[in-house]
Amino acid sequence: MRLNSFKSRWKVWSLLALSFLWRFEVSFVCFTDALGTLTKAPDDSIRIVSWNILADTYAKPEKYPETLARDLDWSIRSDRILDRIAAFDADIVCLQEVQLSHWPSFALNCSNLGYNCELLQNVTRKHPVAMAILYRPQTAQVLAVESRSRALLAALRLSQSQEILFLANVHFQAGRNGQAEEQRYFQIRSLLRRIQVQATHHLQSLFLTDTEPSIVLMGDFNMNRTSNIYHLLSKGNNAFDQPGVDCFKESKQKQQQLPYLPLIDVHRTAMDSLTDSYYLQPPTFRTGCILDYIFTSESVETVPWQPDAIHASEMRLSPTGRERLLRQNRCYAWPSATHPSDHMPIGVEIRVKKQ
Repeated sequence: MRLNSFKSRWKVWSLLALSFLWRFEVSFVCFTDALGTLTKAPDDSIRIVSWNILADTYAKPEKYPETLARDLDWSIRSDRILDRIAAFDADIVCLQEVQLSHWPSFALNCSNLGYNCELLQNVTRKHPVAMAILYRPQTAQVLAVESRSRALLAALRLSQSQEILFLANVHFQAGRNGQAEEQRYFQIRSLLRRIQVQATHHLQSLFLTDTEPSIVLMGDFNMNRTSNIYHLLSKGNNAFDQPGVDCFKESKQKQQQLPYLPLIDVHRTAMDSLTDSYYLQPPTFRTGCILDYIFTSESVETVPWQPDAIHASEMRLSPTGRERLLRQNRCYAWPSATHPSDHMPIGVEIRVKKQ
């Protein structure tokens, strides 16, 4: 009797363990490999990718001790990056940390993949890196392009729908201190105001004066989801009225009301739709953090998409595991032979609603 009872309990516990592992695998696959299948993208959708590709000038061995010297070599990394861009098969690719000295040859290779490479950020003070927007000519017509200190803004007329999309490729100020956060506030404030100017001009020309612009903000925001900037973007101008959220001095003194807020965090919205909160968005930076985001306005329908698979062992870090990684000051070995940057690309399929 005791032996039979033990066997019965063993079978129950085995089934429970298998059930847990099965649920883990399903959720893992759901968020990483099948983000684009949460809902079916319509035929007139376009696929957009954002990726900080790590400029050669920043890829120093002392900064990346976990990475082999070969995997930091730009001549090798650039080929791997181009292979990934080709595999994404995206309509538009927003790149951050494009090294200007390497741009001519890199752009030529991207053009061989079918991309127009004319949209390169104008930088000042001999800054060595810039942002770039690659797009397939059959996808969109460029109506205007504007360089900001930390953003590249393009007004695009989408070929199939003929709708206007305002796309901003961003790489905001890095740093965890209050001064860096304040700089990010100024950068997002400047960008949103320039989008407002562009939108007013282009929408008025179409007699759409009462139409809210269709906006996509994507790139390396250098923030996490607990930061003031994230609260501002996702909650809107009243974010600082909520308990526990500090206000920027400038915004409080002048009572700034930034246009088009709040915006929608595409991957967070998809994450919230999953049944189990344990399974989080994959990290986008080598420390296990999420620094890269895609925000859209309500007039943009989205299907989030993970364009690059991360090793299963890295993906399966629980929140506790990630906290331990940060506490031990350890990092993923990115760049590596299988991933050529210290950031992971993020993607989305969008469709602009008819105005």
